[in-house]
Amino acid sequence: MKTIALYFVMLLAVSFYASALLLAYWLLWLIFGKIAAASILLILIGITIVRVQLKKRRS
Repeated sequence: MKTIALYFVMLLAVSFYASALLLAYWLLWLIFGKIAAASILLILIGITIVRVQLKKRRS
């Protein structure tokens, strides 16, 4: 039961993160255009991944 709840929470977090990314992409696309929005979003995702990896390495 605990693993099912954990899986559900992870799924909820991933879907929330994905919707936030879509909203950010849409806003950036309105302001800067399609190519710039995609590149800015990729840079932000890369920075987030690097920060998570650094936190894991420290602990």
